[in-house]
Amino acid sequence: MMKKNKRNLNKRRVFLPLFVASFGLGLGILFAEFTKKDLDDFKAEGILWPSPPKLNEFFLIDQDNLPFTLDDLKGRWSIIFFGFANCPDICPSTLLEMSKAERKLRAMPEFGNSGQLIFISVDPERDSPTVLKTYVSHFSLNLLAASGSQEELRILAKSVGAIFLKVDSHDDNNNSYSVDHSAGIFFVSPDATLFSVLTPPILDTTILDRMNNVLKAYQTFKR
Repeated sequence: MMKKNKRNLNKRRVFLPLFVASFGLGLGILFAEFTKKDLDDFKAEGILWPSPPKLNEFFLIDQDNLPFTLDDLKGRWSIIFFGFANCPDICPSTLLEMSKAERKLRAMPEFGNSGQLIFISVDPERDSPTVLKTYVSHFSLNLLAASGSQEELRILAKSVGAIFLKVDSHDDNNNSYSVDHSAGIFFVSPDATLFSVLTPPILDTTILDRMNNVLKAYQTFKR
């Protein structure tokens, strides 16, 4: 048992730096590719332009046990965060900040009541629709949640540059594993393109600042 624990611990120590480096490299590539245009009229940090990546078709199930697909992202702004209900720190703190920002987001005409705050669980084994509905209700009654097969989750995650990986538990309880995942949040435009990525630290104020910049940029480029 001791050797197994050491192997698991070493595996995680190796993975975490690679995970952070890979995510940072991915964002660096995206920023280098999509921020070449002169954006001096507003703060352009994190704006993916002139060719924001289009999201691929995916099929998930939401907290009401209904299909959640690419069509549900079209025609409105969406702010997406990947995580899992058993996450001890990053997930609850990020969802709390998202819920704190919600009222002011709704006051933005472009976001309004149609805009979506979405939690995508990357732990479908434990996060059933019932579990997700209870979990997100602790933060906001308007917070959407969805999950699905590993294959479908990877399609959506790859579309936005998110990463997640199941981490073996340190004991023989098969249900005590954790999941390492990207800690950023993703701003998806009404035409289902990834328009911006906000990396930690994530606060309600940083979410609102980024949304304001995103809306200015989107209006500018859509003229």
